[in-house]
Amino acid sequence: MHLSRWIASIAAVTVPGSRFRAWLARSACTALGVWALTLAGCSSFSSSSSGKDASAGRDGSITVVTGGGGSDGAAGAGGAAGTGGSGGATTDAGADTSDQCPDDPFKDAPGVCGCGIADTDSDFDGVADCVDKCPGLNDTADTDGDGVVDCMDECPRDKNKSKAGPCGCLADTLAPLCLAHRYSFNGAAGSTVVSDTGGLPSDGMAINATLSGSGTITLAGAKTGQYVQLPAGIVSAVGNSGTFEAWVAWAGGGNPWQRIFDFGTAGTPGVQGQGFSYLFVTPRNSANNRLRAAFTLAGFGAAEDLTDAPGMLPAAALTHVAVVVDGQARTLTLYQNGLAVGPPATIRMGPSATYYFGLLQDDNNWLGHSQFSADDDFSGLFSEMRIYSRALTPAEIMADSTAGPDLLPTEVADGGTGADGGAGADAGAADGGGSDAPPPPRITWRAFLPLAAGAGGTTGTTADTSGNGYNATFVPPTLTFGANVLFPNSIGINLTGAGGEIVAIQPKSTGPVLNVAGSYSVSVWAKLADVGGFKTVIGGEGLTISPFFLQKRADNNNNWAFTVIAADSTAAAACITPPLPPAPVDGGPPPPTPPPAVIANTLYHLVATRDATTGLDILYVNGVEAARNTCPPGGWMDTGVMGIGHGYFNGRTDRVNGTLSNVGLVDRVLTPDEVAALYAAGAAAPAGP
Repeated sequence: MHLSRWIASIAAVTVPGSRFRAWLARSACTALGVWALTLAGCSSFSSSSSGKDASAGRDGSITVVTGGGGSDGAAGAGGAAGTGGSGGATTDAGADTSDQCPDDPFKDAPGVCGCGIADTDSDFDGVADCVDKCPGLNDTADTDGDGVVDCMDECPRDKNKSKAGPCGCLADTLAPLCLAHRYSFNGAAGSTVVSDTGGLPSDGMAINATLSGSGTITLAGAKTGQYVQLPAGIVSAVGNSGTFEAWVAWAGGGNPWQRIFDFGTAGTPGVQGQGFSYLFVTPRNSANNRLRAAFTLAGFGAAEDLTDAPGMLPAAALTHVAVVVDGQARTLTLYQNGLAVGPPATIRMGPSATYYFGLLQDDNNWLGHSQFSADDDFSGLFSEMRIYSRALTPAEIMADSTAGPDLLPTEVADGGTGADGGAGADAGAADGGGSDAPPPPRITWRAFLPLAAGAGGTTGTTADTSGNGYNATFVPPTLTFGANVLFPNSIGINLTGAGGEIVAIQPKSTGPVLNVAGSYSVSVWAKLADVGGFKTVIGGEGLTISPFFLQKRADNNNNWAFTVIAADSTAAAACITPPLPPAPVDGGPPPPTPPPAVIANTLYHLVATRDATTGLDILYVNGVEAARNTCPPGGWMDTGVMGIGHGYFNGRTDRVNGTLSNVGLVDRVLTPDEVAALYAAGAAAPAGP
């Protein structure tokens, strides 16, 4: 277009306020400098011309002439002719009665938004921002088809929900934890199924890799294509707030931009390329070699909201990494080992809404794999991945980090027993909970064995801290305690289930640790790596059979149970709590709902109580009564040996492959309050003498 025509088109542009049109055209001519003198469109804006501003100052009384040739440029009390009215005010002197916005230099009529507010339409939908319900954003998109446009829908992917609840866009029944997905990498060695024990189970799949069999998966990195694929859509489904936690041990080295996780898309489901919608965490970026979290819906670079830690992720150490997306605070915060690292990133937004995390296009939800084909895969080990459908607080993040990858902490708010996120898994213990967790109850134990350490020798010994001297012996003496390479998530003594392993409390000259013919209670924290078959965590030893088994059964849905045997005979009757369901009868009532199955590599607190007078047996799991059964009263004397990690049936059997801690034995029935307090005190709490 010819420049003179361009200037004329500017002057004629349809914008409310003739003065603004003149100012725009005059500015264009000024920018062109000396060239403007040769353009017809600029002839009326020569250096001697002044338009409105060249007219008299506040004391002048002449009518404004827009874009005139300077005839209004006579000197007034406040301005000199032809010089832009130096000293003249930008407000009209009151003589122009047609100006309805005398104090607005850009408008002479109120328009849609009124004087002083521009009638801007930033999303070009024909509605000015000042009255637009979704200014700057798409007003018509309705992803879930619920009749509420996305920009007004707090749950844009759920047609049954347009307002977020306590657990965001997911079921309110997940409250208070709102733990939607939990991947602990349990399962048999060589398996590729990554089970989800969260409140909304959605199993993942290991790609070109397999589970270790001990609650971890190791990825080789580089361009090996080893990663974990989680189901599409589970991340965006949480809504505009969520928390994403991982426990990883990065191998270190290698190229930058490896991914701990990357949830998003590169355009085609299942295919890498150039990511444009994602939330990711990398142990080291190439810009500053730091741990980084980034989120975008519009591609990388300037469109990203990101935050960096002070340094890269530590190598060869199990590290807790968390990202909290808070849709209300409009922040993205990165945590390392429970502490926020780096300043929270501000999530870009429209004037009244977030950047809509719930609209993330998460076709590819990957652990250890990037949306970008140029990036290497993650090199290292995964121990746990969790997805919450709300923004956890800093205290809750610290509680999770302290508790570790296999323990759900108690609710930080009140130090209570918490919930299990709907997974039927452990609700956690005090050491993973808040600082207000109650102290352990004052129980006068017959024996209390933390199983935190042992002394070697021909036969190993682990201490009884009750003061009664019922130490446990163990063979082989090479059994280990606490976390190590083979047991990274140990809570105490580590057992492999091998036939030669024996942990037992021997009777003293003054008598056994428990008289199992009378009333008693046993307490233990347990985590089983193998949940196949029968597994006995605590059991007495008779000549042919245990007088009781606190065990995981192989029947009745593989549940926890307290089994009492009527006599020292393998043919004696067994009274099981909870009882086995009756055989189904045609036309009869449906069978009762079975108790929940024991989940591998999940921490449980178990208490069994027996009242020898009434025969009432009660089983508690995670601080609450799971079942009760009235069995024959009384009992029989066994050999006085108390087995830990095995039962007895014509020899030691039902051996545990897993880790145990805090074995407590007392010669009375514990109360429900005492059991709840034991659970709330946690797996690592000291014994209350």
